[in-house]
Parts: sequence; structure tokens; C-alpha cells
Amino acid sequence: MKKSKYLIVIFAALLLSSCKTVDLRFKLYNPPLVQLPEHVKQIALVNRTIIDSSKKQQNIFESVITGESVFGDKVGPEDALFSFSRYINSYGPVTTVIPEKHRLRGNVGPFKSDPLKWEVVTKVCRENKSNALMSLEKFDTNSDAAVSAINTGMQVLNGNVNGVKDIRYHVMYGWILYDTLTKQIIHYSDEVVHEIATGVPILSPLPTQAVKNTAAVIGEREASKFCSSFYWVHRDYYKKGKSAQFSVGVRRAYVNDWDGAIEIWKETAKSDNRKTAGRSCYNIAIAYEVKGDLNEALKWARKSYSDYGTKLAHQYVYTLERRQNNGN
Repeated sequence: MKKSKYLIVIFAALLLSSCKTVDLRFKLYNPPLVQLPEHVKQIALVNRTIIDSSKKQQNIFESVITGESVFGDKVGPEDALFSFSRYINSYGPVTTVIPEKHRLRGNVGPFKSDPLKWEVVTKVCRENKSNALMSLEKFDTNSDAAVSAINTGMQVLNGNVNGVKDIRYHVMYGWILYDTLTKQIIHYSDEVVHEIATGVPILSPLPTQAVKNTAAVIGEREASKFCSSFYWVHRDYYKKGKSAQFSVGVRRAYVNDWDGAIEIWKETAKSDNRKTAGRSCYNIAIAYEVKGDLNEALKWARKSYSDYGTKLAHQYVYTLERRQNNGN
């Protein structure tokens, strides 16, 4: 996948006819943090945080000690799953599907279990026409239960039973992405997010809604790793040259016909007029950057400055070199 591509560019404004440049604003794209294999077109999602019956007593004890929202740890994973799905389906390079039977027994709280067996992964993917399986393997909420209990007790002793408190909590979560074609785990994450629930009634535990809200953020955060990100940049390019053909290239750029503009400017770059030739080379560099070809952009920017001394080209060369060095 190319590290940058061009969309329809937006001109900030058409400057007065006396000005010699046009301000161009367009998007540049960074590649996703996690690159999916080309054969992955759809991902099935499962929630593997359903507690095993043999661990129920352990989980109750652990929830009391750590002050977790027990109900939150049941509904939170579902919110994380649906949030992941919505984000990928809106912004991602692939689609997702949540099977009707997507709840699998596995990890709850800090408990660890082995990855899913490949026959299970293959079965779920086959039934849902998917090429990969994304599993939420861990979702565990812990709060500052001891500190909260002491503070609550002191306020109750002082007669403040209608007050509010803040509860600091964190959610430990983990995801695994299974590739059914290669039988490999192609992505693994094990992370923690820290939050504060504010304005909680003095006698209340950690609100389930706070955990649900955090779960939605967790889903989006994980999904964003598979999506390209973008940022806006501004570039000035020349609108005037000592050639009628030069203006034809400018008008083609106005309507986003950058290939057509390059065709014209490559001809005017042969002009005997050094200013026209230099500006043409510079504009060609801009056009190639918009198209996502940094190598060509840098070649023409260097030519514009080294051969013709075009002022804008000097700084532009360094801008393009920084982009190349940063890998975007």
C-alpha cells in the first residue's frame, strides 16, 4: 500500500491576479500501524472473555479485591467488539462481521488461556465468509477499591452520605488476529487504559456506564491500528509563467487534472525563459507530490532549484526530504 495517495484537493482561495502563486491544501496519508495481508477481505469478530465455570468463584473473589465492575466486565467486551466493528466498517480497508454465536469461553480478568485452536478459527471464518478472526481475549476492570473504601467510610462517618467521589480505574485488554490462510497470528496486543469516573455518588461502586464508555474507546483504538491516518498540508505553486501554455497547465491543476498539468509543464520546462522553465519544474514537483510520487517530486524540485534557482524550490526540497526520511 502506498504511503500517500491523493484525493480531490481543496484550494484555500484563488489569489488576486497580481499574485504569482496559488495556495494548495490537500491530504497526505500515513499507512496503518498494522498492515493486513492482501487476501484478508473480511474479519469475523468474537468475544473470548466469557468466564469458564471452573473459574467463577475465582472471578468473584478477584472482583471484590480489585473493586472491578463485575457487570461492566460482562457488557464491556460487547461494547468493545461493536465499537471495533463500526470503526473498521466506516474507515477501514476491509469489512467485519459479528457472528450470532460470537461469545466464546476463555479469558476473564487476569486469567490466561491458550490461543484458539485453528479448527475453531477456521470453522467460524468459514461459516461467516471471512478470511481472518479477531478475538477479544482479555477485558479486566480494576479500580482503586481500597482507597475509595477508606475515603467513603470517612465521609460517611462525617455524615456526608449525599456527596460524590472520583474513582480511578483501569482496563486491561488484549486482542489476537488469526489468519486462516497462513495459520498464523498476525497481530497481538496486550494493553492498559487508565480512566477516572467523576461525580460518583458516595455510596456507589464503579458505574457500569463508565466501563462501557471506556470499552467503546478501546474498540475504536484497536480498530484505528488497521486504518490509514491523514493530515493536511499547504503548498504554494506558481500560477504565472512567460508562456500561454503554462497557464493551460494551471487551469488543468484547478480541475484536479494533475496528469494533464504535468504533460503541459514538462513542455514549458523546456522554455528558453529560465523563470518559466524553473517554475514549470517546481509545479511538476508539486503535482507529483499530490499524486503520491515523492521520488519524482524530489527530482523535479531539485532540478528547479539547482538548474534555475527557483526560490520556492529551495525550501521545498528539504520538505520532501523530511517526508522521505520519516517514511510518509
